[in-house]
Amino acid sequence: MADFKEYCDEIHDNLDYFARWFPTDEPVQVGDYGTMEGDKFNPLGNLRDLGVIVGFESDDSTNDSISYASSKDVSFSSKVGVNLPGVAGGSITVSLGKKNSIFLLAEDITYASMKNITKLGAKLDELHKANKWKSNYVFVSKRVISRRFLVAIADSDNSSFKLSGTVSRAVTGVADINLDDLSYGSISGSVSKFNHVDGTVKTPLFELYEWKNPWLGLGTPYVAPYK
Repeated sequence: MADFKEYCDEIHDNLDYFARWFPTDEPVQVGDYGTMEGDKFNPLGNLRDLGVIVGFESDDSTNDSISYASSKDVSFSSKVGVNLPGVAGGSITVSLGKKNSIFLLAEDITYASMKNITKLGAKLDELHKANKWKSNYVFVSKRVISRRFLVAIADSDNSSFKLSGTVSRAVTGVADINLDDLSYGSISGSVSKFNHVDGTVKTPLFELYEWKNPWLGLGTPYVAPYK
């Protein structure tokens, strides 16, 4: 079985985002707060539950994609399909050399970000004094929303999987892959796969902030990105 805590750690180290423990779980929301176990976020509730007004703004115009593969441990080979009218063909084999090697591709991405975040310092200070906010709490400041993604994590050494469908050119890396019209099939070893293709909203990645109380109370409480 793959180590999903290690997955969260590696994604954060390389993408500067935090990863959902299981990418296809219920999406985290802007304002969700909780604790951390390494780089794994454990949600406890939402700031709204504590009386905090949470506003956010959406950027629906980006249509970005985000991709990642463990360096040196993941390799790609492809067979380009025959270009005939109405005929789709070809395949991509993704080899995951070591246990816990990661393949991540998220497409059709938009973003939702908290508004007026700098004003939260004083409010969280009030909640802290009322024993409703702990110093080790963090909260979601930004969601990376994806409507189509594939996450694969090797459960064993020398695992691989195949993506079959429309492949029109040679693939040398995860950024060359488009998930449209590709189907997944495991072909060797053991792989934990999280495949999201139905167009509903999911949050595989997000950003976190934390509350800061200046040392000895010399200054104004504030919030800052959690690293």
